[in-house]
Formats: sequence, C-alpha cells, structure tokens
Amino acid sequence: MEHPLPETQIPQLDKLLHAVEFGALCFLLIRALKGSFTGLSGFRLLAFAVILTTIYGATDEIHQLFVPGRVSSFIDLFFDFLGALAVGFLKR
Repeated sequence: MEHPLPETQIPQLDKLLHAVEFGALCFLLIRALKGSFTGLSGFRLLAFAVILTTIYGATDEIHQLFVPGRVSSFIDLFFDFLGALAVGFLKR
C-alpha cells in the first residue's frame, strides 16, 4: 500500500493535517458567505460554514473508498469537523 505522507516521528500527524486543511476551508467559506449572505447572523454563518465543510469532508471520505491505496475513515471526518469548528469559533 502506498503512503501519501512520509514516515514521521510525530504521532497522528495526518489527523492534525486534516484539522488544519478543513479549518482553512471553513475560514474561506466564512469569508465567502459573509460577502454573499449579508443577512446571516454570526452563529448561523458559523453553523452554515461548518456544515458545508463537514459535508465536503464526507464526500472526500466517500471518494477515498474508490481510490486504490487510500482509506476512508470516520475518524478523519471527525477531525475535518473539529478543524472547521475550531476555526469557525476563532473567526467568529
């Protein structure tokens, strides 16, 4: 099986990278939604961006089911959600 990341001494690095990557996506979604939907309150904007980010993470995990050498994981999806939620609260 191929490993997309090099071997490292940092445990669970891939989980951290999931959180950072999807946190960045959530940050960008918040910025885009703020400009497009000016009537959304802070909480609704945060919730919408986190939900959209998590849905995208779910589709990514489903996609990985069909890619040889890749593994789909609910744990990865959970870290996608955590990254989006953390950045959403920081951006708010």
